[in-house]
Amino acid sequence: MAKKTSKNFIEENLNPNGKNEGDCVVRAISKSEDKEYEKIMYDLVHDMQDKECYKLPTHHNKYLTDNGYKMIMGNGAKELKRGNSRYGITTVNMAALLSQAIGQNILAVTNTHMAACLPDGKIYDSWDSARRKVIYFFIKDGENFLDEFEIKPQEFGTTWFERLPNGTAILHKNGQEVAKWKNGERI
Repeated sequence: MAKKTSKNFIEENLNPNGKNEGDCVVRAISKSEDKEYEKIMYDLVHDMQDKECYKLPTHHNKYLTDNGYKMIMGNGAKELKRGNSRYGITTVNMAALLSQAIGQNILAVTNTHMAACLPDGKIYDSWDSARRKVIYFFIKDGENFLDEFEIKPQEFGTTWFERLPNGTAILHKNGQEVAKWKNGERI
């Protein structure tokens, strides 16, 4: 019997050796950046003594922010959730739908994994992580994206996205709706 996968999942392993454990950061960034796996690995570790440092969030988060990504908390505003999962981006699948809605690459980060979500609404990974809970995510070209709404780093805890069933994404800042998107277009 074939294993069941999410409809938004595309199985793709960019590791040239076929490894699919322990290097998800490199695979996800490679897909999002559309660069060779070896190039991303080199960029992440070339000047480091510890060649496994890319696994450390402080290391790969710095690399991502230095390369135009902005981090947003994944769970949204806890005081608004009250069991309703439409607030915030709570799963990798929701990050993929957000990527489609806003037309930006997203790297979804769980407590132990990173997956690439592209504007086609698909999750590209070596295994289906669609149901994993997103702790935070990175938006590609997020500097311009978030600067447009004057979102400061100290406001990331009060900035979140709501995803509606019709495919619309709404950006909230400090409890106020500030923008809406659908299919990569602002509405």
